[in-house]
Amino acid sequence: MTEQRLSPEAMAYAIKNAPELDETEPPGPDEPELASGELWPGSPVRALGVDDGTCYFIDGHGQTRRISRFQRHEILALFHADETLLKERYPKKKQDESTGEWKVIGWDSAKAMTEMMQVCHRLGIWSADNRVRGPGMWRDEDDKLVVHCGDKMLIDNAWTKPGIHQSKVYAATAPTPRPADRRSRTKNGAGDRLIGFFSNWYWKRPDIDPQLMLGAVCSQMLGAAMPKRPVCWMTGGASTGKSSFQDVLLQIHGGDTGLLKSADATKSGVASLLKNSCLPVALDEAEPDEDNPKHMKDLITLARIAWSGDNILRGSADQRGHRSKAFSAFLFSSIYVPPMPVQDLQRLVLFELERLPPSASRLDVDNRKLRAWGAALRRRLIDCWDRVAKTCEAFETALLEAGHKARAANNYGTLLGLSHVMIADELPTNEELDNWVEKILIEGGDMVNHFDDAAACISHLLTSFYDPFRRGEQHTIAEWIMVAAKLPQRPMELEDYVGNRASKLLSKAGLKVSGQGDEAVLHISTYPFQGLKGLYMGSIWANGVWTQALARTEGVRHERRVLSFAGNRQRALDIPLAAISQHLSFEKDSADGVSSLGFSAQDF
Repeated sequence: MTEQRLSPEAMAYAIKNAPELDETEPPGPDEPELASGELWPGSPVRALGVDDGTCYFIDGHGQTRRISRFQRHEILALFHADETLLKERYPKKKQDESTGEWKVIGWDSAKAMTEMMQVCHRLGIWSADNRVRGPGMWRDEDDKLVVHCGDKMLIDNAWTKPGIHQSKVYAATAPTPRPADRRSRTKNGAGDRLIGFFSNWYWKRPDIDPQLMLGAVCSQMLGAAMPKRPVCWMTGGASTGKSSFQDVLLQIHGGDTGLLKSADATKSGVASLLKNSCLPVALDEAEPDEDNPKHMKDLITLARIAWSGDNILRGSADQRGHRSKAFSAFLFSSIYVPPMPVQDLQRLVLFELERLPPSASRLDVDNRKLRAWGAALRRRLIDCWDRVAKTCEAFETALLEAGHKARAANNYGTLLGLSHVMIADELPTNEELDNWVEKILIEGGDMVNHFDDAAACISHLLTSFYDPFRRGEQHTIAEWIMVAAKLPQRPMELEDYVGNRASKLLSKAGLKVSGQGDEAVLHISTYPFQGLKGLYMGSIWANGVWTQALARTEGVRHERRVLSFAGNRQRALDIPLAAISQHLSFEKDSADGVSSLGFSAQDF
């Protein structure tokens, strides 16, 4: 939006010459009822309202504009620079001295300003925050799909110009890719063809990843129309096809105007380019950055905000501040996935690529065909919109009943549901649902399905090294607990050295163990004990936050009694070791890949 401030002289003129409004009288026969915001019948400019002395309009191109000063060139720009139209509406006349006739010699900017301000003030207070929508797919107040293609909008299969629809302003922009004109067929249609095409990559889960990726593409296209937008992350070693897949994705979305793609982006850059749109975002080479970890952390945070469509608050040079929502679906790709907190992992769907075998042939990519498939996907999403929600809900419910946690079920339910809509004309059968649930459970549904924040906090503690003697021979907290509780897998070399003093030595770190074996209990100080502060330093649970996370552990006892930790009497959380048995070895190692600390691939 552009902005100009109103001069004191112009403001005084507008107030003095503003006509009285009487909204109680109906319009006369020569004064037809105006649509909301119209300056006059057929006016190419529509008023939106006023806020803090600034008037808001939709200009002749359908863009939102704000004006405070109402300078002549600003008014002219609102009206397509059409001086003929302005002369007709706001004529500036001069009387011919010889004939006495009045001739139009131009247009009166003061009259134009007066009427424009009058209509804005009549409409009342208006804010652009979360009221302006750019290109992408949206859901209106009647749950209908609104397809905003920049210079055109599709609502109820009817194309119209961008503008006001219900309570939102769909602002015009440069054109973006449109859906195909004809309905996509189901059998051997764009959905089936893309699943087959995606199968050319060597996915770690070849039975499910191509179909999940089709669902991811559909989620990216639907944008704000979906209640949640799973964050997808594609990872694999060098030369596994990550960048080539990003190039393919760009073509499916119709090019640069349909997908915001970059290999070097910042959070502010992405947010600024998205503006009010919900176009998808694809970020390549999203590697961990030890020198600037905040860079990638900020991008992941933006993706998490967009997962649920939460608010983004921005400051500005004019001290006004701006609020908007992020609704874009993100796809990252990298050799390594950066470390991230559990709340980000829970919104993530991981796609792993295997190294290409020497026999792999070069993939023949037809960009025109990919764009045609993308247009067909958009058309099918429009045509099948009435069953998208039901299909996704069916998969999500099935995953929940099978034991998946809510966010994992939402992520995979969304992708499987959208993929199913692309290749089937009916809702999924129970047999189809059971088949996919079994596949997801066998292959691994998500990175944190059984590894929540409390478990992550416990894991951080148990895998931390502890050396009260400063001998240089460090053992993990888990090993100290195992010695104190006399667990079968305890390291005997540590027990031989400390004997029965393990719990007493642990108390210097704010930890104690009472009991033995299955009956043993771990006591953790709720006070920011210096030893615990050191163990959690640099983590998201530092400075006592560990107490909040550990208190959510299933089976924890919130006792009010006070214990002594190395001479300091403090309250403690009591965690039975049986409640965290998945992290500690009560029995000898098996051959199923479980380590001595009890972790398995299912936990990650």
